[in-house]
Amino acid sequence: MRKKKTKLNSKGRSVNEQFVKLPFWMLACPAYRSLKPGPRALLVEFHGRFNGRNNGSIIFSQRDMAREINISDRQTIAKYVRELEAAGFILAMQRGGFNQKSPTESRATEWALTMFAIGDKPADKTFMSWQPEKNNGTEKPTGREGKSIREVNKTVPAGFEGQEIPAVKGLSGTNSRAEFPSTYTSITIGRELN
Repeated sequence: MRKKKTKLNSKGRSVNEQFVKLPFWMLACPAYRSLKPGPRALLVEFHGRFNGRNNGSIIFSQRDMAREINISDRQTIAKYVRELEAAGFILAMQRGGFNQKSPTESRATEWALTMFAIGDKPADKTFMSWQPEKNNGTEKPTGREGKSIREVNKTVPAGFEGQEIPAVKGLSGTNSRAEFPSTYTSITIGRELN
């Protein structure tokens, strides 16, 4: 069976459609898996701006990013960009600005995708060595519905140690009263009252 010939235009370029290639090994890495949907969508848009020759000079402003992924809040876009930078997917080569007096300063930041080579420098794929932060054995406590509970550290004022909590309205039984420990959190109180 013969292989199909690639059609070329007058400049020697392929006339086939352009596409964004996201390799499976990248999709399976912990850095990509840790991203929320917003940063993932932005990463796809970064790949869409890469044409095979412009890595290191991909011009993508926050305004364009917001338009591409249909978000109006620029703080959200800035957060997505920080997440992608922290995970090692993108790298700012030259920060942009609005100084019109300087002709050399670009108005939009120039970006590089770390999974592709930048000029003669090979791809460093920083995101492949990224590891999630360890929780040091302390996980956020969760309530009955699985929602996280905000911990509040409170210290009992001097002279009030060992006093009983008055009966809580609506609760009955032996656990309706509890003693103040010297230091407590809202979680401890919740467990004592239930």
